[in-house]
Amino acid sequence: MKTFFKIFVFTSIPFGFFMYLQALLLKDEPSMALYIMMGLVFGLLMALILTIIDRHSKKSIGEDMDNGVHQKNTYELQLSVSEAFQLCKQTVSVLNSAKITYENQEKGLLIFKTGINWRTWGDVVEIALNEINPSSTKISIHSRPRVPTTLVDYGKNAENVQQIINFIKNKEVSF
Repeated sequence: MKTFFKIFVFTSIPFGFFMYLQALLLKDEPSMALYIMMGLVFGLLMALILTIIDRHSKKSIGEDMDNGVHQKNTYELQLSVSEAFQLCKQTVSVLNSAKITYENQEKGLLIFKTGINWRTWGDVVEIALNEINPSSTKISIHSRPRVPTTLVDYGKNAENVQQIINFIKNKEVSF
């Protein structure tokens, strides 16, 4: 419901305002009530459509319906930090045209940026590694949209985090 309300507010107000401004520029002597109503109807339609698509997409990947676009998860590897870092670098291959934009093994930090697709203008994925003991490492994965004003991601960031964890689980045994 929170997502629906955000979409409604962030689409209805600008739409009604810009339609009113357009009418002023064309000297149509606009009725403020008409453009408020147009904005409300447009916002309602956009909120309904985008919320339904977002919920359907999240349901298809088994994700919680009301979590936002920022996704986080942790996983414990039975590898040293340097081995875990090398394994995490390989995860770039499972994400949509992702590229490593920052890596620092001393700090235990990797940052990827993914490509554009129909669900997103790209995502930023951060993987932080923390040593638990010499043969065990905790990794924290955080995926978020590249565009900070993104309201819905259709489950893309949750999918990014899950793909990374699945890849690591499968490769951990062979590493």
